[in-house]
Amino acid sequence: MTNSDYARRQVPDDVALLDLMLSDQQRQSVLYGTTNYYRVYDAESIPYLRTVGLADYRSRAPTTIASFGAVDKKMPPLDDNTVRRLMYFHAERFGVGSSARPLGDVDISLCGNPEDVFEIGGRTLTPGCLTYYIRYGYVGNYLDWSAVNTMAELGPGGGTQTEIIAKLHPNMAILLFDIPPQLYVCEAYLKAVFDERVVSYRQNREIEQGFRPEPGKIYIFGNWQLELLKNIDFDLFWSAACISATEPDVAENYLGIINSSPVRMAYLMENFDGMFNATAAGQVGVLEKVTMKSYWKGLSAFELIDKSPQPFGDGTCRDNYDNSFWRRRNAAEGSTILA
Repeated sequence: MTNSDYARRQVPDDVALLDLMLSDQQRQSVLYGTTNYYRVYDAESIPYLRTVGLADYRSRAPTTIASFGAVDKKMPPLDDNTVRRLMYFHAERFGVGSSARPLGDVDISLCGNPEDVFEIGGRTLTPGCLTYYIRYGYVGNYLDWSAVNTMAELGPGGGTQTEIIAKLHPNMAILLFDIPPQLYVCEAYLKAVFDERVVSYRQNREIEQGFRPEPGKIYIFGNWQLELLKNIDFDLFWSAACISATEPDVAENYLGIINSSPVRMAYLMENFDGMFNATAAGQVGVLEKVTMKSYWKGLSAFELIDKSPQPFGDGTCRDNYDNSFWRRRNAAEGSTILA
């Protein structure tokens, strides 16, 4: 790799933005604070981002940053080419018979310098991106992706899911809500990939009710701004491996906001039995499990259309994660977006 190639793969640091996000978060209600599960990780991830920064973070960052899907480290040595081709063909079938665009249209950025990269047909992919495509293909069984104009995601993590959807549907407006430092890494990555399509948190932090997203733009918001969705006409709410990592009161607040919004459809990929409990506050795990009871309570205006095991890119279903698709009651009347 030449020095210029190496430089192009780097994501610029902006520690002032990270500090701004953290400072704004501290002024919000406890319902929007970082809960125990990720607070434990913050002790390592935030100092790392301040001191080491984003240089080669997709290869070198610690597990606390890998925990929200931002790292693509090398898989254990097998027959790499064969294994990745098998993973590719496994993921590809989830777009067949769905309204999803084919996996053959996906090309993942090298920004952040991912370690585990392979090529199919001249396109760059990572094993991790295949799981994100599988989720996208699953959702295409229940709606018409070409009719989705605006979607909102709570917990976009490292931003790869957004990258796939935004590249396959360039006219879609995408609203992203998360806690820092996840929010910081997500914005940095997407800005490196999409440049002016990304509307920074710096511009969005003072947005008030009445905001209307522009087609094709990707907006970065703090999770404490989720109530904006109550007055935005959007088509799909999305959250994956996020709500189950909170606590019941926090989860029910998030879901209650979605319940009160105009959105007609929701995709949730969660451990609906609840994450593992921490042995004590300050240890890894949740203090109280978010179970199916919280989802039913929070999404009382919705019906559950499907709940089934989440396949990962390597073909396994693990850790009790399920895909689920929810539809607002009576939403099918006059709808052109539902499959």
